[in-house]
Amino acid sequence: VILIIGITGVAFLIGFVQSSMTGTTFYDPAGLYP
Repeated sequence: VILIIGITGVAFLIGFVQSSMTGTTFYDPAGLYP
């Protein structure tokens, strides 16, 4: 359970940073959207 939370947390942080850099407001951890 802790591992899953950790992976989710990392993915969320990556998505949050991506959103901040690209100016997008949606959650896109894998860069699936332009």
